[in-house]
Amino acid sequence: MNRIGTGHMPEHTVVASDYAIKVISLLHPGDRAAATHERQWQVRVMREETAAA
Repeated sequence: MNRIGTGHMPEHTVVASDYAIKVISLLHPGDRAAATHERQWQVRVMREETAAA
């Protein structure tokens, strides 16, 4: 499943990403590795998108 939180302005992008991580935490309660993996994925994709812009 691919997912990314997005914001309509740069300041909101991290907040949108946090919401995606909250969803992962709700889907996998107590699984910190799942939340960590999602955070790393979000950061990687944001960096790739920023570099491509």
